[in-house]
Amino acid sequence: GATASVEALFNLNREGKALDADTGMPGVDAFHDTRLIGKLGLTTTLFARLSVAFGFTLRYDQNPPPRPIPAGTASGAVYIPGFQPFADRADTRWRPASSERPSEPAPRRDPPRGVFLTFPKWTHYL
Repeated sequence: GATASVEALFNLNREGKALDADTGMPGVDAFHDTRLIGKLGLTTTLFARLSVAFGFTLRYDQNPPPRPIPAGTASGAVYIPGFQPFADRADTRWRPASSERPSEPAPRRDPPRGVFLTFPKWTHYL
């Protein structure tokens, strides 16, 4: 099967302390810090008990956060004045996966004790 989803996050207020990625100055206006997340997925069955899935995620940040000072640098190190690198606006991720369905459990002769959940073709005992 195939799946798709989109999520949009909007900032309705002005952010006075956040740095603007375009200017490097404090202050980001409302609706200028939008984030979008889109996901696509495709799953197919190869054999009766084996399926393969591929997923793709795209993340977009209109006003990404500043990059931190890299780990391992000298204490008190700062970027040169007037230079502040920001995170990337877009990020992508591919996700391959596979799953093997468990085989049918052996039939039980006496009823199970405790709580059990029954799903098509599988029974899970707690």
